[in-house]
Amino acid sequence: MENKIKPTISRRQFLKKGGRWGIGAAIGMGSLSSYGLWLEPHWVEWIKITISLPRLPGAFVGKKLLHFSDLHFGTTVKEKQLAQLVADINEEKPDLVCFTGDLYDKRSAMAATGRAVSAELDRIDAPLGKYSILGNHDYSDGLPAVGVLEEAGFEVLLNRHVKVTHKEKDLYMVGLEDLMLGDPQLLQALAGIPAGACSILLMHEPDFIDAVDATQVDLQLSGHSHGGQIRLPLVGPLLTPPYGGKYPEGLARGEKSGVQVYTSRGVGTTILPVRLFCRPQVTVITLQQ
Repeated sequence: MENKIKPTISRRQFLKKGGRWGIGAAIGMGSLSSYGLWLEPHWVEWIKITISLPRLPGAFVGKKLLHFSDLHFGTTVKEKQLAQLVADINEEKPDLVCFTGDLYDKRSAMAATGRAVSAELDRIDAPLGKYSILGNHDYSDGLPAVGVLEEAGFEVLLNRHVKVTHKEKDLYMVGLEDLMLGDPQLLQALAGIPAGACSILLMHEPDFIDAVDATQVDLQLSGHSHGGQIRLPLVGPLLTPPYGGKYPEGLARGEKSGVQVYTSRGVGTTILPVRLFCRPQVTVITLQQ
């Protein structure tokens, strides 16, 4: 008698189940899209880390430096979200606050919302100062973002540095123009800083760390990459901007210099108002020797 292997599922059953699987997959993809569009872009992750800087003066040990970047005001961040962000920043009671560029997403939004943004950012309290640079989205005729930030009490550092003094000890905050649309001049910005002093560099594009020397800078803070904005498990970011792909997020060391660089995933979004497996981020850094 011939043995016949009976199919475990009929064609009709297969098509029926396949249809169900297709519907389930579509629902799953729809849910993922809704999550990436409506939930994750507003689900800010607050990261608290300690970074050791060997040349850090003892007076600054234990001080809290709050770093945020890429607000891209006008996309997923509007006045309500900004007000909540400022309130949350003040709850952390930072000693220093650093913003590493891209205040706005589109230049046209600056004129319409500049006063509101400035008034909100002015509420940020940091006894040892607030420091900022510009990102590539902030460049336009007259650099109006500079005025918005200055009115909010930020020192806008474009190829220059300022000395922060606490208990008669000094820390130097250095800032550069944007790498894509500006003219960053590191030596000009560092001129006058005593040899062996501790300095923290604000530079929008993280990959600039490969041009930094360990004798010049102790830590670089950056943004720009958004962490890729859309990331996949085991794959990482699907797309990163120019000069933002080598060190797209978190703490790393420059391959050439060995200098530490911390890249923020930023608060806002650009191009598409979507984040997936790449939450917006604010980082509170405790400084140590």
